[in-house]
Amino acid sequence: MNKPECIAYVCGRKEWFLNRKRHREDGPAIEYVWGDNDWFLNGEATDPETIVDLWLMRGKFCFYDKDNDCLNFG
Repeated sequence: MNKPECIAYVCGRKEWFLNRKRHREDGPAIEYVWGDNDWFLNGEATDPETIVDLWLMRGKFCFYDKDNDCLNFG
């Protein structure tokens, strides 16, 4: 399986791509400099709770921290 590739821009924004589509399973696919995040799987905008469900189905405990807009793994 291919791993997502991170592209870091000069402005500080980071984006993760898999097969030329925004994709990230362990966090947001776009991290903006000012702290906002956008979540994508296979090029489709998604809710971070969907990513949590994906990890739970794989048997890995994970929860979405709304206050910090990030995933936490236990």
